[in-house]
Order: sequence, then C-alpha cells, then structure tokens
Amino acid sequence: MKLKPSIFDEISSSYFGAPPPPPPKYTDATNDETYLEDESGRVRLVGSLIENSLLVTGCVAAILGRELPSGDFEVLDIRFTEYAPQQPIPEVSYKKAQYVAIISGLSIDNSANNENYLQPLVEFFNGELGGDEDRKLSSNIVHLIIAGNSLNTKTDVDSNISDEQSASEIPKIPLKKINDFSRIASDPLKRLDQLIKDIAFCIPTSIMPGEFDFSNLTLPQQPLHKAFFHLSRELKPFNSFFNITNPSYWSFNGITLLGDSGQPINDMYKYLHEYDIDRLDLMNQCLRWQTIAPTAPDTLGKFLKIAARKEKS
Repeated sequence: MKLKPSIFDEISSSYFGAPPPPPPKYTDATNDETYLEDESGRVRLVGSLIENSLLVTGCVAAILGRELPSGDFEVLDIRFTEYAPQQPIPEVSYKKAQYVAIISGLSIDNSANNENYLQPLVEFFNGELGGDEDRKLSSNIVHLIIAGNSLNTKTDVDSNISDEQSASEIPKIPLKKINDFSRIASDPLKRLDQLIKDIAFCIPTSIMPGEFDFSNLTLPQQPLHKAFFHLSRELKPFNSFFNITNPSYWSFNGITLLGDSGQPINDMYKYLHEYDIDRLDLMNQCLRWQTIAPTAPDTLGKFLKIAARKEKS
C-alpha cells in the first residue's frame, strides 16, 4: 500500500521540507496486496474471497485456506469474532418514546451565516419551532450529543496566512501538522458556549471534541477545556452539561451507547477502493471485529490503550 502514510516520510519531511498533502484514499487497486500477520510472521493472502471482503489494516480475523507452491495463502473462508454478547434491553414501560439526538460538524466560525442554522437549532430543541408533531418530537429527546468539529478552526487558521506569504515564511512543525489555535478569535467559542447553554436549559447536553477542535490529536481525545464554557459550566451541578472525552459511552435507563466523533470511520474509509460505500457498513464491521479503531495506531494516532469515559443520565 504505497499511498499509506509512513512515519519515515514524516521524519524526513521535518528535515527536508513539507510532505505532499495526504491522499483521499490509501488504496491503489493495481498494486495493493493483503497480508495476514501475527507474532510469527506474515503471509500474502490470495483468492477471490479475500478480494471481495471488506477488510482494513488492524482487523482481527481467522483465515481458513491452503498454502500454494508460490508461498501465498489461498483463502477459502474468513471468520471474525462477530458481535459481542449484549445486555438485554430492560423491559420498562414508558408513557412516551425517548430519543437521544446526535449532531456534529457545526463548524462555528466568525461568519454571520452561523445564525441561519444555529438559532433554528436552538428553537427546535427548546420546542419553539415547527408544528405540534415537531414540538412533540423535541419534547421526547432526553439527551443531546454534540459529536465533534463544533468549531471551524481549520478555516480560521488558514485565513490568517496570506496568499503572498511564501512557504519558507511559514514555520515548519516536525512530524505532525497542528493547528495554531492561538490565532483564532474568541467569537466562535462564545457562540458555541451560548448555544450549549440555551439548549442545556431544556435538554441535558454532552459535547465531545473532534478532529479540528481544541484537543489533542491522538485518541482518546481529552475533553474540551472547561475555560471555554463560562456559561454552560454553570449547569454542571444540575447534570445538564457534560464535557466528555472522545470516545465516550453513556447509559440511559439501562441502555448503554458507545460513540466517537468519526475519526476511526473516516480513516477506515481511506482503505477501501469504493467511494460509494455506506459508512454504516463500516460501523457494523467494527462491531463484528469488536474494535472501535482498527487502523490505530497504524494510520490513526492513539495512545497505547483507548478507554472511553462513561457518562450517566
């Protein structure tokens, strides 16, 4: 997989200039090969079955097949760990349906266009928008999860670099490109804080960091700093505002949810030749493989162990 990022390329680029931008896909249909690897070594997998299977680096599988004279391994069957045993859903009678709302990619910046969708969002969750059916739906939401990329930090940072500024004038950052958050205006933070406060008055709200938010790059990402939420943090004593890690898991009336801000799925997508594959299929494969981030730490940065923090509601 020639297009896959390499740590050696990153090290060399820190001394010999910036590397080219990462490709949208790591795959090369004409040259890529699939290998099975464990502590004893690695062997190339061949056969029509392996070519038509949805696989990414890091997934755990049991392979049945035979060794060919060429040294390759012809795959006859593939088995995964499959879905882990789940706790039974408690039999509780509710007077009305209950929902958990999930939103992401708010991308709040200095633009005045933010109000075109932020204000209707607040009005919907507060039951002030739409007809009777809309208000009934919003009244049944028991928790709101803001799943990453709440701020458009990438645009704000890039806008501070003029077109005339040459590459030599931009300071080089070795190994990893990070956003210089010190140059970002405080208005987007204030808008996000006000948005969460307006919603959390009516619905308990959790916010987790995303790829472009103010947190560490590697998973698990730590919660956004409490100093960003001067207004929202006043609701913490009332269990209405939760500043959480990425990934995290929640418990609602005996039902447990696990989620992240999408970086593992986005990285898995780069390993597949198809462009029209459904992201829900990738999420389903993670359940079958019993792993939340199979491509980490190969092409997705993470600590040695990913542990999600539990939030109760």
